[in-house]
Amino acid sequence: MFNKKNKTGNTANCISDSNTKSKKNLLFQHRIKIDTTTLFLLIILFPFQVFTSKAQDFPTVKELDKKAEYALKQGDTYTALDIYAEAAKKENADDHVLFRLGELQMQTRDYAAAQQTFKKLYERNYEEFLLSKYYYALMCKRMGEYEKAEKLLREFSKEYRGADTYYYKSFSKNDAEGAKLAQDLLQQSSSYEVNHAGTDINSAYTEFSPLYLSPSEMIYASLKADSVISYDPSKLKKEVDYRAKFYHAQKENELWSETGEYQGSFNSPDAETGNGAFSPDSQRFYFTRCNLDKEQKMICEIYKSEKKNGKWSEPEKLPEAINRPGFTATQPAVTTYSRTGGDLLYFASDRIPSRGGLDIWYSYHDQRRDRWQMPRNLGRRVNTIGDDMTPFYDEVFGYLYFSSDGWPGVGGLDIFKVKGEEGKYRSYPENLGFPINSGADDMYFSIDYSTNKGFIVSNRKGSISLKSPTCCDDIFEIKIDRSLEFGLDGYVYYKEADDTTDNKHILKNATVRLVRANSGIPVGETDSDENGFFFFPLNKASDYFITVSKAGYLTYKSEKITTKGLLVSDTLHQPAIVLMPKTEKAIKIDNIYYEYDSDKLTAASKATIDTTVYRILQANPDVILEIGSHTDSRGSDEYNMRLSHGRALSVVNYLIDKGIEKERLQAKGYGESEPVAPNTHPDGSDNPEGRAQNRRTAFKVIGSIQLDDEDYSIYYEGERE
Repeated sequence: MFNKKNKTGNTANCISDSNTKSKKNLLFQHRIKIDTTTLFLLIILFPFQVFTSKAQDFPTVKELDKKAEYALKQGDTYTALDIYAEAAKKENADDHVLFRLGELQMQTRDYAAAQQTFKKLYERNYEEFLLSKYYYALMCKRMGEYEKAEKLLREFSKEYRGADTYYYKSFSKNDAEGAKLAQDLLQQSSSYEVNHAGTDINSAYTEFSPLYLSPSEMIYASLKADSVISYDPSKLKKEVDYRAKFYHAQKENELWSETGEYQGSFNSPDAETGNGAFSPDSQRFYFTRCNLDKEQKMICEIYKSEKKNGKWSEPEKLPEAINRPGFTATQPAVTTYSRTGGDLLYFASDRIPSRGGLDIWYSYHDQRRDRWQMPRNLGRRVNTIGDDMTPFYDEVFGYLYFSSDGWPGVGGLDIFKVKGEEGKYRSYPENLGFPINSGADDMYFSIDYSTNKGFIVSNRKGSISLKSPTCCDDIFEIKIDRSLEFGLDGYVYYKEADDTTDNKHILKNATVRLVRANSGIPVGETDSDENGFFFFPLNKASDYFITVSKAGYLTYKSEKITTKGLLVSDTLHQPAIVLMPKTEKAIKIDNIYYEYDSDKLTAASKATIDTTVYRILQANPDVILEIGSHTDSRGSDEYNMRLSHGRALSVVNYLIDKGIEKERLQAKGYGESEPVAPNTHPDGSDNPEGRAQNRRTAFKVIGSIQLDDEDYSIYYEGERE
């Protein structure tokens, strides 16, 4: 059960194109947030009543439009969808009807139908319905057409000018990065196997929040019915009030079977119930109850029951510190608060101030005072301007798992993991990739390390469908293959700019980031320790690089690191990383040679440039470098100045040819004016060694440029303050 505000219609509202000249979108006006259970209540209210119009009932498109809008005001999404589908068939249907139809198809997660609707609208009336291109691209992404989706999304992010420009530009760039990431992840193998948990526990409506009791027992929440539910619109109330409840299931011969409602006083005839979480000692059970308020907004609240004398107590609602009036608090996850030993509670909420729709918050129980502390937002290392939800804390390895549509993902809601606890996260969230994630919504990750098995919830193809192949959430079981595990370690040093020896010094507290090679998305971050050491776990069959940075030093970027082709678990060793201080002093580049009496670079010199100054410029896109060349004293001053400038210019031109912006480079010839060693001995004889030292090429930082980091506004910095 969750509330969602979402740009794609993932069980949520969709925002109408601001350039549409027809009536305002009801979804935009009311900002409807639809809980999972709410959506499926809408399904069961009108379970298979496909709307069929008669000419005498709704003779015009205008009247159909009014009828559909009235249905939306009543919260009846599926009837509105059927009416718009009928209206779209009429010869005089305008494109407003087509846009509204596509919105509702997205909202009810019929991705294939929405893709075709928005494709048609985009191809014939993009000028008026600018968002049709965005939604069409999103549906291409949902259908796994990632290359096409990335192209369309990048085009849209550059073209779009309209209401909520920042919102749409940010999300379209983020979605484009997700489509790029998907193409990368599809080339990698996975340690996960995902299988449908079976038709005995999964129904045609919705299942969510699965939770292991033991390797062969689970509880989960579901909206179930023994038969097709009918509803008479003439009656004010359903004859049977169906609610989401907790159920128990048993596993035998690798098959899950439902055994009935979960025993205890958790289920209620007056609320939607779900999202269970046990305390680490299994003596407390946290869960949510949800109901529509007067404004038809689904409000969820967290309850707690305690085990006393082997029985669960009557549930009590947590205090207002957690359940803030007028806002949702849902999806509890519980671990141990390291400072006091009490319960540390993670939960999703739309409470203010929120970074987006749902954010993940945390609070802990003060045992001495018997009270809950005011919740804190997990911050921008977890929460985004999208929705961040379904937290699960892994106490074994210290990872927080959660679902989000605000980080680059391969579908709608993707599952991520991040290292840390409470609000302290040094790494960036890592996308779990395929097959954990899909083009659909993927949520509720949990794991049991005693069996290396776990659960996710998804509406991907293969789930039991009611209205479309991707309409409905089912439980899937996952298995982890731990036969291959990899790591990367290394050491960070620094060296003074004018130190010509091999001396290097340990550099602690340098920021080391692990980055996916093809997409450029960070997946891990740590600090070098007091010995300059760092370590990362790596996935199998994956490509990475690392960057190392520290204030006052030039950033380092490694060559590609890969686990592809490795058939035995291993730790890879990164060669020693040496950072250079940012200084006005020139830093010599060894082994740059020119042909005799010429400014033409040799092949060996080009190879040296590729591994030194070129990599420095790539890793430090904000710096402006001067490339300086020096000669010995042979020849006239004028000749040496001209030769040295030509040689420096050769290096600059070579770097420009490799893609470095010319504004970041400056060539300067110094001739023989700045020797670093005597050209002759004291007795006047020639000093070949000194002349060799003077014939050199060096670089130094002479300025910086302001970077446009808007492309990374979501997953690096969050929304603009």
